[in-house]
Amino acid sequence: MNKRLCVIFPIVLAAAMVLAACAPQATPAPTAAPKPAQTASSPTVAPGKKLRVGYCIPDAANSFLSALTTRVKELFAADGVEVIVASGDSDAAKQYNQIENFISMKVDALIVMAVDPVSVVSAVQEAKKAGIKVLGVPVDNQGPYDAYMHTDQFEIGQLAAKMACDFINATYPNAPDKSVEVAIASQESTPEIKKRTDGFRTIESCPKAKLVTYVDLPANPAPAEGVRAAENILTAHP
Repeated sequence: MNKRLCVIFPIVLAAAMVLAACAPQATPAPTAAPKPAQTASSPTVAPGKKLRVGYCIPDAANSFLSALTTRVKELFAADGVEVIVASGDSDAAKQYNQIENFISMKVDALIVMAVDPVSVVSAVQEAKKAGIKVLGVPVDNQGPYDAYMHTDQFEIGQLAAKMACDFINATYPNAPDKSVEVAIASQESTPEIKKRTDGFRTIESCPKAKLVTYVDLPANPAPAEGVRAAENILTAHP
């Protein structure tokens, strides 16, 4: 009997992917529906004024965030809104300074995907005092934001684990319990990402699955690093 091995990988921000190394093709996991945003009153816009939005992201080098940023700029541009992007480069202090720069620029609104949610609190409070509307994405609770959009990271990881379990059951219906080896390649660099990783670990409740290894990926891993991690896992567990 050929050895069975499945690998669970993350995708940053509100999505997850399961790479089934023993399958011909991987299938993307469903994303958890975001909780309804708590909205704030819209700012009054002077006639002829072009709105400017400061868009703070953890790291533009992340391919998912890069694609998301492009789409956000397109959607805002359709409404005549200028988006100014600031990449935190996975540095909480740098992102804090970027928010302060946006305050000095007197942007009309801020969208903040925090490198570290705690580190930006005082900067967000300063922005609000300056009359800037601030949307937090994602955060655990309302905090100092005027509005927020939150995705349950643990649930995303849990859904990915469930999809992996469904794949195992469908592909190996006659496999004995704990006979299909599973590896998780993820990271725990921030509290939110750790929650998603904890969700991945619920794969252990899948009867046929046996978690054999966990690979800690660097923050904002490049696709090549994910491929390399998968190759190393398959080499260690042929």
